[in-house]
Amino acid sequence: MTLLAHQERAQGAPDTIFAYAGQAATRAAQVGRDNIVNATIGSFLNADGSLATLPAVELAMAEVPFKAKASYAPIDGIPAAIDAMIDDIFRDCRPNAFIEGVATPGGAGALHNAFSNYLTRGDVCLTTNYYWDNYDALLRLNGCSLETFPMLGSGESFNTEGCLAACRERAKKQKNVMLLLNTPAHNPTGFSVPLADWKALVAGLKDLAKSHQDGGVVVVVDVAYIDYAGFGSREFFKCFENLPENMITIVCASMSKGYTIYGYRLGCEICIAPTKASAEEFKHASGTTARGTWSNCSRPAMEMVLQIASDPEKLARFRREQEEFAGSLARRANAFLSEAKQVGLKPCPYQSGFFIYVPTPTDDDARRLAAELQKADVFTVPLGKGVRVAICAISEEKIAGLATLIHKDMQVLGL
Repeated sequence: MTLLAHQERAQGAPDTIFAYAGQAATRAAQVGRDNIVNATIGSFLNADGSLATLPAVELAMAEVPFKAKASYAPIDGIPAAIDAMIDDIFRDCRPNAFIEGVATPGGAGALHNAFSNYLTRGDVCLTTNYYWDNYDALLRLNGCSLETFPMLGSGESFNTEGCLAACRERAKKQKNVMLLLNTPAHNPTGFSVPLADWKALVAGLKDLAKSHQDGGVVVVVDVAYIDYAGFGSREFFKCFENLPENMITIVCASMSKGYTIYGYRLGCEICIAPTKASAEEFKHASGTTARGTWSNCSRPAMEMVLQIASDPEKLARFRREQEEFAGSLARRANAFLSEAKQVGLKPCPYQSGFFIYVPTPTDDDARRLAAELQKADVFTVPLGKGVRVAICAISEEKIAGLATLIHKDMQVLGL
């Protein structure tokens, strides 16, 4: 017998990523952390396996008075902190549009708001065939579901035509067409949609919006890893200027990665709207949804953001430290990818980010490969048709030989 409401019954399955992370933790307790390779969790770790944090952030957090940390934050977030987070996300690529923002508990909170406010129960959200599996849970909580299309076109291009075809088909079936893209530095592949593909995609979506006057087009961009995506990664924001009145872009940002404050749970939901009315509608709906879900967000994290943003020296140090982290991540990725090329392992195209993804023919093959790797005390996460390797969590020393092992185990399994 269950007391769960009917629509909630399917929600008891464990999260895939944390389930495999738990297996790695159990094994580490048995044989020692140094004797396993734990490529499961998306947190930046030092070579010794401890959490890597930015010293500038630690110092700024320590300077926030305790009573300021302990006080309630406004429902929408501290206004100056919202402005600071918006500036930090857009930097010199802020689009000429109506911009509003609301604080959320991480990027997941921003996604929840977008799904809750712009989809109707029974609607479908579109995304790529490789995706973070928590999208499914977030949509299911709102009575919606996910539909995918192949992410890659020829070479390392985005499948623009396939994406637009899926959007046009969905426009025949529901009021709002919602397209969710996790870029730059996509989880789980490290792929980033090229600027030329963004321009073509947005042009096609504008045309769709103009022909879909009974509804609208909502583009949701998950930019959780943007701070590690390198030079030019923000230029695509400019594509969202001069949108039709029935089109809006929602940027879901996470401070967890860029500020290394995973446990403080701070994000920002930002709209790029064509009209003032559309932006105000977004902010009102997002604040109302926030109040009815988590009420308000982490004041300590917002106060810390303000400490950094209001002091040019602190901000300059913060950005330098981010660049150092990005450089370390790039070295880890290059080590893996160079070895992969040597042995003939073919991961998905990677440009930047915390993860590299090795495709397999089927979902079951991904689980088989993850199990085979565990025999060598290497822990990865099977997500869909492939395994995710969290290079953010592995030292360069432990990355050496990893691509070779994965290739060998795939051959053993006949993949």
